Amino acid sequence: MNNGDTPAAGERLQGLLETVTQQRDARCAEILEQARDEARQLVRQAWRKARTRLHHEILRARQQFSHQLVLQQASQAARQRQARFRSDGVLLEQSWTLLRRALERRWQDPDARWLWIETLTDQAQTRLVKTGWHIEHPSDWPDAEREVTARRLRERLGEEPAFSADPTLQAGIRVRAGDTVVDGSCAGLLRDRVHIEALLLAAIREKQRG
Repeated sequence: MNNGDTPAAGERLQGLLETVTQQRDARCAEILEQARDEARQLVRQAWRKARTRLHHEILRARQQFSHQLVLQQASQAARQRQARFRSDGVLLEQSWTLLRRALERRWQDPDARWLWIETLTDQAQTRLVKTGWHIEHPSDWPDAEREVTARRLRERLGEEPAFSADPTLQAGIRVRAGDTVVDGSCAGLLRDRVHIEALLLAAIREKQRG
């Protein structure tokens, strides 16, 4: 190589180096942009996953809250029902006692007692045969009233019924004919406790609403 070729060779070498450097920089920029794109995609994916996970967490939290709320409401309703049942039980027990006492007081009133006996014997005439009547009554039923009842039934039945005092009866009478009984005693009138308590509860509810 002669000295004349040295500058030209140097220029070519310099040009080659610049070309290599430009290609390197372009490639680096391309790689960097690709890395940035991938990083942005990864960030977007991570954000979508995080948002989806957060959405699911919120839904799960809402479901748990709703479930807990339902349980709390059911528990509160159960406590309210139990309290109402206890209250109803106390009211019914008190009402039952008052009802029994009211019947016993009606038996002690002559006019109410006569209506009671008239009603019971009228019902017995529609349900019993007209012979062999046996009337059980409280020990304190006045003899004069019993005699009036005996005469009236003798006129209707053609024979006088038998009478017997039952010390267990506090109020009312029982009329027997054969195996059939029309029970108009206090205990007999209150025998269907479930039905009577339902009527009492209805009356209590109506009074509370009023």
